[in-house]
Amino acid sequence: MSPLHDPRLHLVFRTIGRCRLGREVLEAFLPLLRTGQVELEWVEAGSEILQRLGPKGGTHAVSGAYLWQSERRQKIVIQIHAVPEVQAAILLHEMIHATDRKYRESFAQSERLWKEFRAVAEEELARAQTLLGKPVEEILGLDLPREARLRLVRLKAVADHWDSRRLLETERRAYRGVLAWITELRETAPQSALRLEDAKRDGYRFDRLPSDEELQRAIGLTEAANTTKAA
Repeated sequence: MSPLHDPRLHLVFRTIGRCRLGREVLEAFLPLLRTGQVELEWVEAGSEILQRLGPKGGTHAVSGAYLWQSERRQKIVIQIHAVPEVQAAILLHEMIHATDRKYRESFAQSERLWKEFRAVAEEELARAQTLLGKPVEEILGLDLPREARLRLVRLKAVADHWDSRRLLETERRAYRGVLAWITELRETAPQSALRLEDAKRDGYRFDRLPSDEELQRAIGLTEAANTTKAA
């Protein structure tokens, strides 16, 4: 069944659309869902894929994971939840990721940086192969000249830093968006806002912005990480 014909999704979308910000995100998101640029998969609580790809801690309970498969095709995996408001807040977070133009545009710079790193690595490996007479697979980092090793370390650090920064920035935008939605929900649908308040007992915290350290833990970053996943 198409997600657009799923009654559970209709209820969640209605909850999201109770606020102006939610309606704006829906307006940008629905065309992506209709055209297949974004896929949506519902899973049960405790699903292995959410345990593996969901938040690692410090933000909210493992309940939704956004999989960036490429610049053009994306997939949301989301846990079925009995409370529509909780489901709406989780899905809204992922919808903000899906419609995050700045994040999609950042792929090009990431690819350029990693392409430069790979090109230099291949060049240095080929040079070492010629000098040492070893197969490429037997060449170790210490076989390369110190200057070459330092150059590769610098290039990798730049690419890692770019990837970690763009991941953190898209997470900040998603959390800010959900927080703004909840603030508006308190005015337009106070009962729904109260149900989100009750969800704190289950470990859901949608009413605060996580620190950068919490976000780094949640999306699996330490100092930097080369990944294309967002929570």
